[in-house]
Amino acid sequence: MKIRAKAEPASDPALRQTISDSGETAKPVAPRTLGAPYLALIEKAKNTPSRNALCKKAAAAKAGIAVSTMFRDIKAGIFVPSFRRSAHGSAWLDVEIDALLGARILMSRTGEDVDLKIFVALLIAT
Repeated sequence: MKIRAKAEPASDPALRQTISDSGETAKPVAPRTLGAPYLALIEKAKNTPSRNALCKKAAAAKAGIAVSTMFRDIKAGIFVPSFRRSAHGSAWLDVEIDALLGARILMSRTGEDVDLKIFVALLIAT
């Protein structure tokens, strides 16, 4: 008995394409843009001179989640990834976690539905 894997569309909204009933590929779907308050959070994080590095337990505690949840969210693209602090260690920037928490608070209070993958991608972009 052979098991065939189901083909899934690309996870990145910018790369996702729609396929019509006739099998033709349509234009890529454009990602949603972020509102001004979210872009301001990103800009504030990028312009903050203080760059404190947090270990995984401290980063998870600051975000208010378990370490396993943090790694699951990183894999899903909705939490900021770590950077290599040394040959054997990784760390997270506290300003990036603060910006992500600010975005989640803003989403909760305004009722907006913002794609956190886009937010995180813009936040970590150099």
